[in-house]
Amino acid sequence: MHIAFVTHGSIESHATLKRATGMAEPLMAQGHRVSILIEKTAANLERIQVECPEVETHFLERKSALHDMWQRRHIVNEIRPDCVWICGPGIRNWVTKVRGKKEVITIADHSELFSVIPSRSKIRRLYDYVVEYLCALFFQEHFVASRYLERVYHKKLKRIGRRQKPLYFPYAFNRKVLEADAHPVLESLQKKYAGQKLIIYLGTFSENYGIFDMIRSAAFLKQSMSDFKFILIGHGREKEHALTMVEELGLQDQVEFPGYVPESEISSYFAAASVFLCPLRDTVQDWARCPSKLFMFLPYRKPIVSCRIGEAAELLGESGFYYTPKDIVSMTQVLNRAMDAGLEVQFPNPREHDWEARVATFEAWLNHSYQK
Repeated sequence: MHIAFVTHGSIESHATLKRATGMAEPLMAQGHRVSILIEKTAANLERIQVECPEVETHFLERKSALHDMWQRRHIVNEIRPDCVWICGPGIRNWVTKVRGKKEVITIADHSELFSVIPSRSKIRRLYDYVVEYLCALFFQEHFVASRYLERVYHKKLKRIGRRQKPLYFPYAFNRKVLEADAHPVLESLQKKYAGQKLIIYLGTFSENYGIFDMIRSAAFLKQSMSDFKFILIGHGREKEHALTMVEELGLQDQVEFPGYVPESEISSYFAAASVFLCPLRDTVQDWARCPSKLFMFLPYRKPIVSCRIGEAAELLGESGFYYTPKDIVSMTQVLNRAMDAGLEVQFPNPREHDWEARVATFEAWLNHSYQK
């Protein structure tokens, strides 16, 4: 089967691209032909090189939304895949068919429910709401990254008279991440932070993703201990505000912002970590989304501090370290407990959550749904 992943945006801000680059090699290993349509950015180029350098790649320049949609449709019509897999449906990658080819599977891959995000304008949320319903109407199949989205799209499909159930298909990690433990960057990090416990966050810097909660928690931790460091990896619109808060609270020695860490180095940070932190809030947005970082943390078997919400609870079960959402004192207490040197963490088998396992799930679904 020829599968074309149609993406938009950069891997730095669009987690759905991870589906395409993560699944490409395992799918090719099973005999499938794989194409990826992806924007030409430095981060995307690096991701392709690290995860799937042999994949058939169509690099695109970002222009207007309508131009980008036309460009993707033109390429899909040229390569004529058997399966069009839309990673994060939107105007730019709205490809619902292949011209002149009837037997094509179109998959809309959903990772968030944008219509409920309060930080987006009302007009933008209305647009998102319309797109979500149009997806249910125009795409043949629906893959969802969270249990909440599974319920939402099942209801949407039933309302328009469609009986199929969305496929629950969470994120995963690439096995290559395990090969970086001997990377020279790891040795450098171990020397730099010798004697300190590293609390690693990876993600977007925004209030609803907990950036200010983490900084306030660092201030609380500082009152009782000094041998710790928050390493906040990523970027976002609240970064300048966060830097100002760190300075005002005198946390320059406790909180660091390394920025965007290249994919080739990220596993070294994970290997050096003492604790991983994935803040969540009791909102529809956080119940609906699937934090891809959780699956990236899993192979390292370090404590993961989060909230008993959505995919964190689904994945970690009783092995997670849960604090009360938006409660800084609770977060600090759980971080303290997680940093206990004698702590042992019993996680699910990581091999159940790598991209090879997801490809096996996809092939089983394919054989069941499209038996010839």
